[in-house]
Amino acid sequence: MSVIKYVNAENTELKFQNKLLNYSVDTGTIDAYRIDLSPVLPEYSEGLTITLKASTNSSGSCTLQIGNLLPTPIKKYGTQDIEANDIKAGQPVTLVYSEGVFHLQTPSSAFIPNASNIIQDDEHMFVSSSSITTWNNKQDPLGYTPENVLNKGVAGGYAPLNTENVIPLIYIPPISGAGGTTVHVVSGSVQRLALSGSIPLISGDGCYQYGNGESYIWDGYVWHLTATPEWGNINIDWSNIIGKPTAFTPTSHSHSPAEVNLGNVSNITQMPLSYLDTDPLLASNSDIKVPSQKAIKTYVDSISMSSVDLSTFNNKILNLEACAQLDMKIPPGSGSYGRVYDILNNTNYYSVGKLDSTNTVLTADLTAGQVSASVLSTTGFSVGQEVTIQNIDGIERKIINSIIGSNIIVFSTPVSNSYLSTISKVYRSLVEIDTDLKQLSFPQLFGTITDNYAKIDTPAVPQILDVQGISFTSDGVYLATGNIEGTAGQNDLYIYKKNDGLDTYSILYIPSNTIPVRDLKFDPTDTYLAVAHSGASPSVRIYKRSGDTFTLLSSPSSQPGDSCWSVSWSGDGVYLAVGSSASPYIFIYKRSGDTFTLLSNPNVIPSARVNTVSFTSDGVYLTVGFNSSPYCIVYKRSGDTFTRLTITATFAGNSFSFLSPNGTYLFSIIDGFLNCNVYKRSGDDFIYLKQIPTTPIRMAFTNDSKYISMVFTAYPYVRLYRVDSGDTFTALSSPDILPTGAGASTAFSSDGTYLAVGHHNSPYFSVYKKDIGYQDATEIDIRYKITPASRIKEILTYFTKRIVSGFNLSGSISFQEVGGVESYTTLSSGSTPIDSNYQEVKIYGSAVESKPEAVLKIKATKTEGSLNTIITKLLGMVR
Repeated sequence: MSVIKYVNAENTELKFQNKLLNYSVDTGTIDAYRIDLSPVLPEYSEGLTITLKASTNSSGSCTLQIGNLLPTPIKKYGTQDIEANDIKAGQPVTLVYSEGVFHLQTPSSAFIPNASNIIQDDEHMFVSSSSITTWNNKQDPLGYTPENVLNKGVAGGYAPLNTENVIPLIYIPPISGAGGTTVHVVSGSVQRLALSGSIPLISGDGCYQYGNGESYIWDGYVWHLTATPEWGNINIDWSNIIGKPTAFTPTSHSHSPAEVNLGNVSNITQMPLSYLDTDPLLASNSDIKVPSQKAIKTYVDSISMSSVDLSTFNNKILNLEACAQLDMKIPPGSGSYGRVYDILNNTNYYSVGKLDSTNTVLTADLTAGQVSASVLSTTGFSVGQEVTIQNIDGIERKIINSIIGSNIIVFSTPVSNSYLSTISKVYRSLVEIDTDLKQLSFPQLFGTITDNYAKIDTPAVPQILDVQGISFTSDGVYLATGNIEGTAGQNDLYIYKKNDGLDTYSILYIPSNTIPVRDLKFDPTDTYLAVAHSGASPSVRIYKRSGDTFTLLSSPSSQPGDSCWSVSWSGDGVYLAVGSSASPYIFIYKRSGDTFTLLSNPNVIPSARVNTVSFTSDGVYLTVGFNSSPYCIVYKRSGDTFTRLTITATFAGNSFSFLSPNGTYLFSIIDGFLNCNVYKRSGDDFIYLKQIPTTPIRMAFTNDSKYISMVFTAYPYVRLYRVDSGDTFTALSSPDILPTGAGASTAFSSDGTYLAVGHHNSPYFSVYKKDIGYQDATEIDIRYKITPASRIKEILTYFTKRIVSGFNLSGSISFQEVGGVESYTTLSSGSTPIDSNYQEVKIYGSAVESKPEAVLKIKATKTEGSLNTIITKLLGMVR
C-alpha cells in the first residue's frame, strides 16, 4: 500500500499553481491590480500564467501584485505600457510573467490588427477603395480594337477632323481620271482657288465643292462651273446637246384670254385715253387710273428740294454759303462736274463752316403773314440765327427775332407760305460760317485722292543712325523713330510732331535714352508708346503722352531678358505683346491704368527667339514668328488666357509673321525664301491662300486692312499693295522718291494718309503723304459771305484789276445784301467792267457799305486752260 506524504502533495499543488490553474478576482485599486492565491505563491517564476477578473478599467500604466510579492509592471506588445481601457472592469485578463514583467495576453478594447502581419496570396489580398471605384467605372467590352491616337494624321493612320467636323483637304487624296486628270474635293471656293497656287494642275482637272455641291473643270487657266445642285445657272450651248430633235412642229392651236387668266383684259393694242389721269398736280390721287407721262413730268418739274426732308441731305447741302464747282473731267474729257466744298477741309486751322442739324417741328399751323411759330422745342435756337421753314409745299428762310419760353419762335419778318403742324419743320442753317476767320479754304481740293504716295520734307533734325522702329499715332500727328545701331552717348529714340497746317515734321522730344531700339509702337488710343530695346535692361520701356508731353513710366517689374525684338498692342490698348530672345520668348502684359502686369504664359510657348508679334485690332488673335519649328504660332485670347490654335497652315523656316488688323489674313515671311505666303482665316483656322512673289522683312497695314506696306533690304526698298475683292493683292506704284537704302521698318497713320519708312543711309527715314490727282478747273461758282460788307470793294477790285484783266473770262459777279435783291455785273471777254472808283458798289445801293454782312457771288468760265490759279489768288484775297 502506497503512502503519499503531505509534502509531496503540497509540491504537486504548487506545480499546478505555477502552470495553468491560477485564477483570482482583482481586489486592488485603479491601475494597481491585486490578487491572492491559495496556497500562497512564494515567488514569480518564468512562464507563470495568471488569470484575473479585473474590478476597474485601466487608465494608464498598471501593475499586478500577487499576495505579498512586490507589484510588477504589466506591459502589452512586449514593451508598451498599458493605456486607458486596455483592461476593462469585469473582463477576465490573462497575464504571463517573463523577465520581471507581466505580459497582457488578452486583446485590449482598442486593439487594431496590423495589416502588415497578415499573409496575402493570389486569392486573399487587400483591395483599396480607389481600386474598387476604378473597377466599377470600367465600361463594357468594346467588341473591337480602338485606334491609337498616335496614328492620327500620320502615314498609315487615320485622318483627323477640323473645327467644321470635316476632313481637311490635305488628308483627302485626289481622284484620278482618264488621261491623267484629277478630281479634287474641297470645302468651298477659297480652297478651290488656292489649288492653282499650291499644286500643278492640268487641263481637264476637276474640282467638287462639298460645301455647296458645285462642280468645276480647269481649262489650263481658270476654273469653269459645270454643275450645281439646282442646275439653275448653267447655260449649255445648243451645239453641245446630243440626241436633240432636228425640228419642232407643234400642232397649231389657240387659246382664249380667259384660258390664260386674261379674261378681264380688253383685246386692244393701245390703252385708251380714258384710262389715263392727265391731272398735272396728281391731286385726285386716283387708284383706278394711270398718270400720263406728261402729267408725271409736269408734277415732278414743279417740285423743289423743299419736298424732301432736309435732314436727309445733312451732308450734301454744303454749298448754301460757300462752294467751288469745277469741271473735273472725270474720266478725262467727259466734262462731268465735281463740287468741292470748304467744309471738306476740316482742320481747325482752315475750316470756316460746320454742320448744324438742330431742328424742331411745328405744333400749330403757321399761316402766311404770321411771324410767330409754335414749336415742339426751342432748344438749340437763338436770336439772330437764320432758320429754314419747310414742308412738302414750300420752303423759306427767316431770321429769329426773339424766343418766348421753350415753345415760341418769333421771326423778324412774316412768313410767305402756310405750313401745317406736325409735318412742317424748322431747321437751323445747315452750314454756319465762321465770320471771325472770314476765309474760304480750298488748298489742294481740286482733284481726287489717289493711291500714289509723294515724299514730304525730312524733319529738320534727322536721325543719325539706321531706323529699326517707326510708328505714327493714329492721326499722323506724332511720329516716333528708334535706332538699332546705337553708339555710346548717342540718343536712339526721337519723337516728332507734324507742324500745324503743314506736311512737315519737327523734333518734339528726345528722351534721355542711349539703348538701341529694335521696335516701337504707339497704342491705338495714342496714349502710350512701347519701346523694345536690345542689349540692355530694362528691355521694355513705356512712355505716356499727354498733349505734347511724353513721360517715361515705371518699367514693368517682370522684364523679358535684355534683348527684345518686337512689340504689338491690342486694339483697345489693354494688352501688350513683346517678342524676346530670352525664354519663354513671348511676354504678354495687361494694362490697368499706368501699370503693366505680366500675364501667365500661354499654354504652348515658342521654342526660340521671337522675331515678330502681331495682334488683330480686336485683340482676339495674336501671332508670333520665331526661329524654330513650327516657326509660327497663332494664339486666341479668352479673357486673360492665350491658347494656341491648331491650324492647317504649316511653315518651312525661321518666320516673320503678321496678322492684318481685321484678322482676315496671316502673312508669313520665311527667312531665306523668295516669297511671302498668305493664309486666310476660316473660323479659328488659317488655310493657305497664295504667294506674293516678294520677300519683305517688315510689314505695316492701314487700320482698315486695305493697304499694305512692305520694306526690303534690296531695291526698291519699299512696295505697296492694295487688298481688293476676291483676295486680290494689287501692287501699287512705288512712292515718287524711294528710300536711300535698305528698308528696316515701316508704318501707316491709321487711315493711310501718311506712310513712313525707316532705312539705311541718310536721312535714315522717309515720310510720304497720299497724293491728290489734280484736275483742271474750267468753271467756278463761288459764293461767300463778306463781313463787313465794305470789304466787297477791295475784293472786287483785286479780282477785276489783277485777275480778270489777265485771263479770257466770261460770266458775272453779283453782290447781294442779306435779305435784299441780288444785282449782277457782267464779265465780258478781256474787259474790266468795274472801274477804280468802285462804282459797282453804288449799283447795289449807296447804303450797302454800312451793312454788317453781304454775299459775294462770282461765276466765271475760262474758255481754255485752268482756273486753279484764279481760284487760289481769289481765295487768298478773301482770307
